[in-house]
Amino acid sequence: MQLKSGEAQKLAMIYSELEKEKSLLLKTKNIPNHTKKVDRQLRIVKTNLLSIKFSLQEIIKLLKNK
Repeated sequence: MQLKSGEAQKLAMIYSELEKEKSLLLKTKNIPNHTKKVDRQLRIVKTNLLSIKFSLQEIIKLLKNK
């Protein structure tokens, strides 16, 4: 079966679009893991900030008691 030039171009365009979708799906497949990693890092930063805040409050209390 021979394809007309227009049909061949159309199939090539469809194939190209499918390849782009495949590439995008492969990239987005890793997003949940990246999101979990970022969430963990944000929790660590939050914990560190709370620790600093607590430390500053303790320093202020000590200074006030002098």
